[in-house]
Order: sequence, then C-alpha cells, then structure tokens
Amino acid sequence: MSVPTGAPERRAAVDPVLLVCLAAAAALLLWNLGGRDLWQDEGETAMLAKNILRFKLPVVFDGVNLVSTEAGMDSGPDRLWRWSPWLQFYAAAGGMAVFGSGTAAARLPFALLGLLCLPLTYLLALRAFASRRIARLSAVLLALSVPFLLHCRQARWYALAYAAAAGIFLSLFGLERRPRAAAAALAASAVLLFYSNYFVAIGLLASVCLAAFLLRPAARTWKALAAAMAAAGLGAAPGLGFFHVLDKAPPLSLHRTADFLAAYAGAFSSHLLPLPMAALSLWLLFKKDSLHSADPEPRKRALFLLAVCACFIGYLALGPWMLFRYLTVLLPACAALLAWALDRAWAWNRAAGATLFLLLAGTDVLHRVPLGPFSSPLAGFLHEITHDLADCSRPLVEKLKAEARPTDVVLTTYGDSPLQFYTGLKVVGGFQGLELPAAPDWVVLRATVLDPRPGRDYDTVRFILDRIDLKGSYEPVDLPCSDLMLAGCTEPQFHLFRAPAEARKMKVYRLRRGRRAAPPTRGLSAPR
Repeated sequence: MSVPTGAPERRAAVDPVLLVCLAAAAALLLWNLGGRDLWQDEGETAMLAKNILRFKLPVVFDGVNLVSTEAGMDSGPDRLWRWSPWLQFYAAAGGMAVFGSGTAAARLPFALLGLLCLPLTYLLALRAFASRRIARLSAVLLALSVPFLLHCRQARWYALAYAAAAGIFLSLFGLERRPRAAAAALAASAVLLFYSNYFVAIGLLASVCLAAFLLRPAARTWKALAAAMAAAGLGAAPGLGFFHVLDKAPPLSLHRTADFLAAYAGAFSSHLLPLPMAALSLWLLFKKDSLHSADPEPRKRALFLLAVCACFIGYLALGPWMLFRYLTVLLPACAALLAWALDRAWAWNRAAGATLFLLLAGTDVLHRVPLGPFSSPLAGFLHEITHDLADCSRPLVEKLKAEARPTDVVLTTYGDSPLQFYTGLKVVGGFQGLELPAAPDWVVLRATVLDPRPGRDYDTVRFILDRIDLKGSYEPVDLPCSDLMLAGCTEPQFHLFRAPAEARKMKVYRLRRGRRAAPPTRGLSAPR
C-alpha cells in the first residue's frame, strides 16, 4: 500500500490542468441549475429541507402536507423522517437558508460538492498511481462524465456519496504512509457515506475490506484499517437503530439476485467502465511485463479498484431494488481506472491513446459495444442545460398559483412533493397512502402509473376513476404541454435530454363552481 512521495502530490493543488478542469466543470454543473423544476424525489428532499428550516428537524407533516413516498412507512410516530439518512436534507436546507427557497438553491450545495469530487479524484489517482498525467486524466474524465454531471445537479444524496467514496479510497491508499491520519480520514469518510446513503455505504465498505488483501498490506496497515472500520461502526451505530437499517434487508431470492446481477453488470459496462476498457485493463493487469515490472504498486491498486467494483456489483444484486443511482458511487474509482488504462494505451501508442480518450469523453461508442447504436451523451447534456423542456410540471404550477385558492386541495396520482413545494397548497395522493378526498378542488391524472402496491399511485388512479365524477362535477383544464413525468429522473431508461416527438398529455380537472369543496384529510395535525 505504500505510495511514492515527492513533488507531484504536494503540487497537485496548483496544477493548472486541474484548475481548468474545475472551471469547465463549474460551468457544466452550475449553468441553468434551476432550469428544470424539481421532480418527485428532489421534491421530497426540498420539502423536508423546508420543514428543517421551520422545525429544525425533518418532520414529515407541516400542518398542511404530508411528505411520504412509502405510504406512510417512511416516518415514525414522532413524524420524523426515518426512511433515509438526513444529511442530504440538511445540505439542501443550507442552500435554501442562504439563497432562498428556489430550485437552484436546493440543488446548489450538491453541485458544489460535485466540484469538490474533482480534486478528490485527482488526488486519489495521484496517490494510487503516482502519475500526474493519470491524475489529470481522471479529473477530466469525471468532469465530462454525463452520469456524474446529471447526478450532481440533483438535490439528492449522490454528490455527498461521491465525495465520501473518493475520500475512502484516498484515505485507504495513505494508510501505510500515515496510518493514524489516514485511518481517521477513512473513518470520517465512511461515516459521511453512511449518513448519505447507508445501503451504499455498507456495500462499498464491505467491498473495500474484501478486496484489501490484493494490496498485500503490512500488519500495521491491517491494524489501521481495522481501527478505521471500528470507528466507522461506532459512528454509524446510532443510525443503524434510528433508521431501522437491518429491518429493511429483503429476503434472499436467487431469481431476483440473478436478474439484478445481470442488470447491474450491464449498467456498469454501459455507463461507468465500458467493456473494451475493462478488457484493456485486464490485459494490462495480467500480461507478463506488468506482472514483473519494477514497480508493481500501480498494478495492484488497479486490480484492487476493479475488485471493489466487482464486489460492490455483487452486493447490489442482493438488494431490494435495481437502481442505477446506487452504482454511481463507483464513478470516482472508475475515473481513476479509466485514466490508468488510457495512460498505458498512450504509452504504447499515442494515436490509440488519444483516440480512446476522445471516444470516452465525447461519445458512448465504447460504452455501447456490443449493444448497438451510439450517440453523444455530452451533446445531449449540453442541449438539456441550454434549452427549456416542454414539460407540464411548470405550467401546472403556474396554473395552480394563478387560479387556486389558498384552501384548495389538489389530488394527484404522482408528483405530489414538487406541487407541495412550489404551490404551498394541500396536495394529496401519489405514494402517500392517505385517505383520499372524494371532492378535491383539483384533480391531476398523470400519464403513467408507476407502482401497483397498496397506497401508491395505482390506488390513487383507481380511486379517481371509481369515486370521482370527473364529467359531471369537474371541468377539464387545458395545458398545452406534454407530461414528461420522469424526464428529470437520473435513471438512464427514464431521463430525457430533450422532449420526444410524441408524448402523452397530462389530464387536469377543476371542481366546477358551486360544487362542494373537499373535506380536510383526517388523522394528521401539525408538529409542535
């Protein structure tokens, strides 16, 4: 685990290439940050952040609205949020406290954390491979990674997790040289990751420990690693109980695990480490002149990072959901791996190395091998941040703010959290699992049903169609836009860089004048 010392790491902070990379990334991360409205998951973060500013804690009910995406199971009797760690909510609250309760303010802390990931990844690659060129390449590749940019522009836990993951690897590679300081940094990074997303943290830390033997650490390094993990365990212990982490482990299903393993492996090779680059990395690792080189440390660290990725994919396959966002915590490690492989390709043939870099930075050609047609995700991302999206989310908010009365109740099948955040009206439905009003003032039928489980949007749709007289008691509201309800979601199969040629419409209805208004939802009162 020893790392060569010398000028490169000491001078890394003033590397002009890193500074240029930071400037470019700042433009990509901050440009038009509030251009698209918050989508459902971000709305949850923003609502809980708003409640933090009012109550100092992430309470789920503010006296008007309930924040819930799990039919009420995401909070306890004290109405405190218990489904996921709170760090992301306090980060968003900090942005809103300083810059106001707008879209960009909620996202800004995460975009800035995304910027922090670049020097952390630079230092990670520098410490792992003792090469300024590899460090520069890793920062550039991460700054141009569209999954990285999309996730860091979200008011969610992702950028927090990336910074913590980079800190974990950076600290790990420094254990032998500075065991006490590195162990303390490793423990702090691990605790930060746990309180960003405990599911991801448990898997990544377990993967790091399993793969650590590939680094062939000395005895004192093992002791420092064990001390760091013990300290991290102590720091995470309160959260294990409060968030009921162990109770959320799903029962083992071999069929589901096999499906998830294939899906995660495919997503990894399609978006993080493309198959051609993985093959190149393995060839570089196991060809004879690498095995018998004078300095085997870079090879060991590359093999370690690959092993961590493989172990983490295996862990995610055991989870309850298949979500690409969990996999993205490997982005800093994959940027370092890609940079190492590119550097070796450059050393062999400069034209080949330059070609691989251009393909990785500007297209998804290598990521699509052997899956099919390729494109330029970076071009799509640039279009997204420089153009408006013809989505109904903003027109609906503007319509409600202009025409709804303060006491109006909105019943929606999906997207309740953003409507709560932007309008301040009472919004029910979605995934809240509440008793639904039979005569709401507004009804919003979204284009797609997402979840058939009890208390989710399928039940809300059935309630509206079976119990509400839309034709007799309501008048339709025309919104000249398409319902791109998951356009802001970062999952690759849902995210839209631009509006499709054809899309379904959102159906909005308003209670006719003189009709009975909706009674208040029962069973909730404001927190003290």
